[in-house]
Amino acid sequence: MAETCNVDFDAVRNKISKLKNDASDAADRAEQLEQTLKDKSEALEGETTKREEVERKLQQVEGDAFTTQGALEENIKELKEKLEAEENKSSELEREVNKMRMENENLEKTVTEMEQKYKDLVGSLSSAMADLDNV
Repeated sequence: MAETCNVDFDAVRNKISKLKNDASDAADRAEQLEQTLKDKSEALEGETTKREEVERKLQQVEGDAFTTQGALEENIKELKEKLEAEENKSSELEREVNKMRMENENLEKTVTEMEQKYKDLVGSLSSAMADLDNV
């Protein structure tokens, strides 16, 4: 009987250790995702600033179109392409940020679930130890 309890106790201890490691790994991954999210958000801000600059340049070129119609039409075309490229980059970054937010939320949920499992196992372990003491 004592040998079975030791085996069960070792299994519980191993499971708790694995859950601690899994929780630690999930927390590390969450931190990594938070940093990546921060980096992507900063990149998005930069892209937004670039897009706004391109939009301002486009408006200026359109205002001058009366005087140099032929040359400015080519510049307008190029600036529109740049604006579209920046908008595409911005949209892609927004999608990545949203994806990372979802991953972060999932990881946070996983961490919370693992913490609860850890607490439950610690409670079960305490009960088992108390039962062993009573035997």
